[in-house]
Amino acid sequence: MDEPTNHLDIGSCDALENALLGFEGTIIAVSHDRYFINKIATRIIELAPERDNGMIDYPLESYDDAFTEYMRIRESRNLMLQGAKKTVEVSDARADYEEKKREKARARSEEKKRERAEAKIKELESELESLEAELFGEAATDYVRAAQIEERKAEIEEELLELYELVM
Repeated sequence: MDEPTNHLDIGSCDALENALLGFEGTIIAVSHDRYFINKIATRIIELAPERDNGMIDYPLESYDDAFTEYMRIRESRNLMLQGAKKTVEVSDARADYEEKKREKARARSEEKKRERAEAKIKELESELESLEAELFGEAATDYVRAAQIEERKAEIEEELLELYELVM
């Protein structure tokens, strides 16, 4: 039935509703008449082209006030969908925030490593200069001490190469 109460007076609408209520079979009616829906409907199917199957089914528990119950169920479903959408948006925003936070922490960590490496480089270069000064000074005639200095210089130079790679 398509808009069965259109163009009917109140008495005719009541007679139609009573006849339909007495009918034992299934009735499919399309109507915008809330009073008619409240009186007759046991289930409301809303056509929704944006949905996958093109409709939303609202099985009703109370048949005394079908349209009001339909609106309540519809509103709660919409709130749930909006909540789920917000949760996804919040989750995405949270994930972006967490990722940026991790990136900043990594950048700070790298910067601190670089600063420590630069400080260690200065320290090692200073030690290397003092070892060379000693090698060509006091240890010039002491071959045992000169060997120790050369060994330490080789260690320092190797460590410096590794530190230079960190800084670059």
